[in-house]
Amino acid sequence: MSELAVRHWNKFGPERLYVRTEDGDLVGSLDLESGTVDLQDPSQLAAFERAVDRWRARPAPAPRALAPVTVPAQRPSSVDLRDAKSGWIPVLTDNRPNALQERQIAAVEKRDHDLRARSEHLVTARLRLLEANGWRTVHAIPIGTAGCNIDHLVIGPGGVFALSVFRERASHVWAKGSTIVVDGDRQDWIHDASFVAGRAARMLSTRCEFAVQVQPVVVVVDALRLTVEGENGGVHVTNRTRLLSWIESHARRVSEEELDVIDDMARHPETWGMQPLPVHTGWSR
Repeated sequence: MSELAVRHWNKFGPERLYVRTEDGDLVGSLDLESGTVDLQDPSQLAAFERAVDRWRARPAPAPRALAPVTVPAQRPSSVDLRDAKSGWIPVLTDNRPNALQERQIAAVEKRDHDLRARSEHLVTARLRLLEANGWRTVHAIPIGTAGCNIDHLVIGPGGVFALSVFRERASHVWAKGSTIVVDGDRQDWIHDASFVAGRAARMLSTRCEFAVQVQPVVVVVDALRLTVEGENGGVHVTNRTRLLSWIESHARRVSEEELDVIDDMARHPETWGMQPLPVHTGWSR
């Protein structure tokens, strides 16, 4: 096997090493502050450790003048939203007594009884196939404190996509322009998906400190027939069987460096307006 390439990232956020194959596939990353290792394939641990040891043993670079780097005011916490196995409960800024406990109870009850959970799990299962090809996903992201939610955020070389999943046991879902009709009933799905993607783009752009475009996507589950006519106001409408091929059809528009930064920031609660959690006090830049 050829030697793995190591890239050091320390512009902002956690100081990390990213280890890739010669083809650019991500093998894993190392948080230099906490020592946490995130491997894509555990069988490559030995090669990963050799690459990291080689990087640590490199000669110190000659000093050179550097342009000043703007650092975000808040460091992302060590909490990773992707660590959640069966959904996670947001910690939002709220000073009322017992507010967190009330929100936890409400979130658990909603998860147990909301039929949307089934449809989101069906979509999640398909998105796992994308992860094998270098795409990254974060699921069930509450943004802000007003109950807004990103069902699935998909991040990859072809861009960033905010998926809004709608479960309808309907005979026919028809979409044209900014209108979606489900068995004769008009729905606001186009507006809702566009609103969520717009908020996600603003929050990611603020945290990443470069412009991040987020494509809104409406995913219809359980409808017997889906008809899409013409454009839909910048919102793509599809079902879960066509979703993966459409996402993978996009040409590269995000560099590897931007991809790593967006992925890092998307996994931290502070990016989405949640209450900052305690961080290591010795951190500095």
